[in-house]
Amino acid sequence: MVSTCTANSAHRFRKDDDATSHNETTVRVDTKGRIVIPIEVRKQLGLRPGSEVTVTATNGRAIIEPESDPEQLMCDLEAMIDEAVTNRDRRLDSR
Repeated sequence: MVSTCTANSAHRFRKDDDATSHNETTVRVDTKGRIVIPIEVRKQLGLRPGSEVTVTATNGRAIIEPESDPEQLMCDLEAMIDEAVTNRDRRLDSR
């Protein structure tokens, strides 16, 4: 299998979960149940037209999370595997 990943792939499955990066904005639900996600939030989450999101209702809140890009997910998994193999090899070499 040929990898199209960059060497510096970060192994992260979602955008930063940093508690300091909150953007709170009030938006209005239209008659068809739609909302507009503010541009600042779209930029922070990396959302573009056509991006898919997951909407979850939890404890009286709606949580909107970007879906992971399948190609990036594969790159992230490859990076995690490479890191695990490297760590294993280092442990074996140190014996």
